[in-house]
Amino acid sequence: MILGISHLVLSSGNMEEDGKSLKSLGYKRVFTQKKIINPEIKQPLFSKFSNYHDLSFFKSDDGPNIELLNWKNERSNQSNFGPLLILGIDNQYLQLIGDKILTTDIDTAKNDMSISEVISEVIHKRDKSLNNKAILIKTNRLQESIIFWELFGFKIYSQSDRVIIMSNEVIISKNYNLKLCLLEVNKINKNPHLDDTGISCISFLSTNILKDKKMLFENKIHFIEIGCISINKKNLEIIFAQGKNGELVEIIEFK
Repeated sequence: MILGISHLVLSSGNMEEDGKSLKSLGYKRVFTQKKIINPEIKQPLFSKFSNYHDLSFFKSDDGPNIELLNWKNERSNQSNFGPLLILGIDNQYLQLIGDKILTTDIDTAKNDMSISEVISEVIHKRDKSLNNKAILIKTNRLQESIIFWELFGFKIYSQSDRVIIMSNEVIISKNYNLKLCLLEVNKINKNPHLDDTGISCISFLSTNILKDKKMLFENKIHFIEIGCISINKKNLEIIFAQGKNGELVEIIEFK
């Protein structure tokens, strides 16, 4: 059973510098672990497989945590996720990852307003709270993507003719919550990998990964079972799921 967001997976070519950037935004480093073995079963999840990777985990007080990962290879493909936006009541936004994406990328584009501004405008029609955190997700089949994210506890929160906002309001912790901004575009990365540039994957916490595997199977969602691994002296069971429109998610259960 999906509990909520665990963290965002962020590929990094320079963990020291990217870590400093995250700290400047209020993130706190929890731990760093180096030379983690990549099991061979994960090969389909990489554009260029490496035997090891380094990891730094950063925690936020009011939004999704971030797992900074150096995959020990050259990243070439852009992911369908990102940037992560922090939206304020004055419609200002902060892009953590990625360049400004213009509405010219969207089939229904009407002007040259940035996507970030459109999202901010849509969200603040309903929610005036500070520090809304949202992530852009590009898709070429909007309705299919909505169905995919509904399987992970998201519901339509707000919408315009250009943007669908989905939200998973979890009362337990703000860290489990995230708004998804689904954008229908002509071109996406149809074969996403963990080592794609930027935010490459959304990770979810589960209380019963067996039920989640059954859910994925019944909905014909492709998934890869990684099995149990140890991170920061904790045993985790992990599976990855891939949607038909460039979605890539991780499901974790602590053992």
